[in-house]
Amino acid sequence: MEEVRTFMEEEDSWAADVPRGGGEVHRNTRFIVDCVVLIRSAVLNYHFENLRALIHDTIEYLKDLLWRKSKLCTDQSLRYLFLLNNSCFVTQQLESSKLIAWAQNHWELPPESEKYIDCYFEVSWAHVLSCISESTSGQLLRWNNGSSLARFLSAFHRIYKLQKFWKVPSPQLRRMLRKTITERVITGYLEYLEEHPELEKRIIFGNTTPDDLEEMLGELFEG
Repeated sequence: MEEVRTFMEEEDSWAADVPRGGGEVHRNTRFIVDCVVLIRSAVLNYHFENLRALIHDTIEYLKDLLWRKSKLCTDQSLRYLFLLNNSCFVTQQLESSKLIAWAQNHWELPPESEKYIDCYFEVSWAHVLSCISESTSGQLLRWNNGSSLARFLSAFHRIYKLQKFWKVPSPQLRRMLRKTITERVITGYLEYLEEHPELEKRIIFGNTTPDDLEEMLGELFEG
């Protein structure tokens, strides 16, 4: 495993693969997980505690490695998608291999995923919402002109078009990401429209109602 770590640190495919990989699971992640699974198979026949410690150390190393290599992404949205896809892959593989010490009895997002989802939203969608809302001293202030709506819709469609075909293989993670975006962006949009009923006709004729946008979000991350 020391040789594996040395190889991972010196392996030069990270620099090319991570930026252009679309945030997907890296082959080196798969390789390290395969190593962990092989170690697990030895647990049945050898010194359980020593091998368990090796599994723990390897998983912790992989988490740190992924965090460091994610910085190779110049696109911060893709960086956090890379972290989400890879960390969820690790969790799923550990569970399917019955590594109970490092996975729950049922699949769930790894602990760090909530932080990654929040970071992804901040770098991808927060500015879309900021077009129609601004937080100052804990109070929500609204801009009451049609240009705010136009900026919001323009930003929404730009991000949607950019990210529509990004791939999130895990159905659970895909649902979680869509839910997070929908709950924050669509809820903010609904509140804005409630405070500006004069904009109702404009959005109906433009196919930009909250339901329209929510339906679009349901198409994200299919690849």
